[in-house]
Amino acid sequence: MFAQVPALDRTGVQLLRRTLYAPGKWVCVDEIGFLEEASPLYQQAMWQLFEHKRVLAALRKEELPFLIRLRSRADCLLLDLDAAEGWQ
Repeated sequence: MFAQVPALDRTGVQLLRRTLYAPGKWVCVDEIGFLEEASPLYQQAMWQLFEHKRVLAALRKEELPFLIRLRSRADCLLLDLDAAEGWQ
């Protein structure tokens, strides 16, 4: 699997910007991972979303620069559901 950078740069960024200005405080983003690493424009738009909305996001566990940066935010609460006690 590889990133479709033009799609992230155009459609992805456009959707994130629409979401940024949509009513409501919360946004849910399912799975931010290695594909987003290929698009600095998408990363910037995602970062702006985190700056202006409350974001519930699923992040992959890879040690990639953008994911590390998101997990390092002071306002981030990170829950590892794979490591939660009682989960099988």
